[in-house]
Amino acid sequence: MPAPKNYVEQNGRNGRPGHPARRAEQPARRQPPQVSPEPEEHEEPEQRQPPVHVVRLGRCKVTVWLNYSRDGRPFYAANPGRIYRTEEGYATATNLDRSDLLVMAECLRLAALWMYDNPLSTNGDEEIPF
Repeated sequence: MPAPKNYVEQNGRNGRPGHPARRAEQPARRQPPQVSPEPEEHEEPEQRQPPVHVVRLGRCKVTVWLNYSRDGRPFYAANPGRIYRTEEGYATATNLDRSDLLVMAECLRLAALWMYDNPLSTNGDEEIPF
């Protein structure tokens, strides 16, 4: 079964399953997401925004979201999960099997590298979002 298109694009793979360290080459660097001001409370919220980045290796996945602190500063948040099949389709769990631990560690490492490669501000005070 060939890998999903976004899996190949995200990880620079040739579509064949294999060890995470066997990447053909690094994916092209993306432009950082456009930071829009947080909607005012009296404004109607727009449709839910998609994640700014997704790292997926096998059944382990880390989703990177763009959030805002109380004072309106943007920051990234990462949500790890393991994908599994149900009768209705697919779902995501937060518990991991022993065989998922190192794969999830690699997903988290790649997500962290993406966050550092795509900073939201240039003054360096994005480390603590509160």
